[in-house]
Amino acid sequence: MGWFSLPSLLFFLLPFSSFQTSSNSSSSSIIHHLSPLCHPYERSALIQFKNSFSVNNTIASDYYDYECDGIDPPTVSWAKNDTSNCCAWRGVTCDEKAGHVIGFDLSCASLQGAFHSNSTLFFLRNLQSLHLSQNDFGGSTIPSEIGKFTDLEHLILRDSNFSGNVPPEISYLSKLVTLDVSSNNFHKLKVDTFTLKRIVTNLTNLEALSMDLVDMSSDSPYQLISVESAYEQVAWHNSSDICKGKFIEESQPQWKSTRWDIAQSLVRCKKMEILDVGNNKINGTFPYWLESLPMLQVLILRSNRFHGSIEVSPKTALPFRKLQIMDLSDNEFSGNLPTKYFKNLLAMMDAHSDRLTYMGEDAYNESTIVVIKGFFIEMEKIQTMFTTIDLSKNNFEGEIPKLIGKLKSLKGLNFSHNKLTGPILSTLENLSNLEWLDLSSNELIGWTHT
Repeated sequence: MGWFSLPSLLFFLLPFSSFQTSSNSSSSSIIHHLSPLCHPYERSALIQFKNSFSVNNTIASDYYDYECDGIDPPTVSWAKNDTSNCCAWRGVTCDEKAGHVIGFDLSCASLQGAFHSNSTLFFLRNLQSLHLSQNDFGGSTIPSEIGKFTDLEHLILRDSNFSGNVPPEISYLSKLVTLDVSSNNFHKLKVDTFTLKRIVTNLTNLEALSMDLVDMSSDSPYQLISVESAYEQVAWHNSSDICKGKFIEESQPQWKSTRWDIAQSLVRCKKMEILDVGNNKINGTFPYWLESLPMLQVLILRSNRFHGSIEVSPKTALPFRKLQIMDLSDNEFSGNLPTKYFKNLLAMMDAHSDRLTYMGEDAYNESTIVVIKGFFIEMEKIQTMFTTIDLSKNNFEGEIPKLIGKLKSLKGLNFSHNKLTGPILSTLENLSNLEWLDLSSNELIGWTHT
């Protein structure tokens, strides 16, 4: 299958200081004095950090190489810069008053080499944002010294070939809002139960947590019991802390079913909009408790080991009323299609919902992968007009319910590779916004008017 990106349209207003005029020296002078001057020791630390790696422009990410296509490594501009002021360097952000480096973004820098624990990076004690994704750190472990960045709010280390254990010192970063250690070295990055417990209990400001392809398996039953009791304590005593975010994405291919039971604490996360736990080994029945989340718009459970029937009476008055993307594909669900849920999908019934807005506009811009016409598409933001149902590759049986024709805002519908029988109903003609429909590999018969 192909991998594509559909980034949202963004409009950038360049700040005045980004324009340079060679004809007006006084203007250049004003701009120069408006820029903070970096501290010499921080400039030296940055240069030594860069020089501790080689720059390999052929580095290609295993999953998201398109992110760096056509992007020159930011450190290239450092060599061309004729000023000693590192605050003017690409990827470096400084505090306007004190001049300390507070932001460091070397994503797509093509850095290659070992990341050492004595790196000069750790001299930058005032960092608030550290972004090192899309590099190749050669299977290095994430240094425990990362815990010294006590002012850090955003830590993004995804897809940079780290391995070993996530250091528990990350739990010291109490101001963290964003933590992304996903897609590192084919599951060779691990997080043990002790560290996981510390992250959940200590990082109370966390709004976005991504541990895609991180191994979270436990080595012993004792460890699993330990983390279970820890999560139950968080759920009952600090539930407001773990529910601050609107986006939860934790795709751990070794996530055991016991931890899915623990995740029922998320029922207290009333502001949650997006829940993506696809591509795991979660073994269980359909999580009915999710129907009570009033703001849930995206539910992705695909490619797990969920099983059993979904056709039961909802336990809440308006289950999944705001749901716009339901992806339960590639599981082992059986029985009839979930008709009683379909009739309550109010957000999918408005055929005139064409206002261009995005889910979680005030949240961290975490991406979500959806399946469109058989392709995995990464969406950096999801338009609220985008509505799909994908129940393919299961064992659903029986007929397609007539009320599916009421979901008039649907853009995509996929019931393929099931055991559905009966006629293809003409009520599907009511889906005027439908852009793709896949009913293949079933036992359906010809088109029938109702």
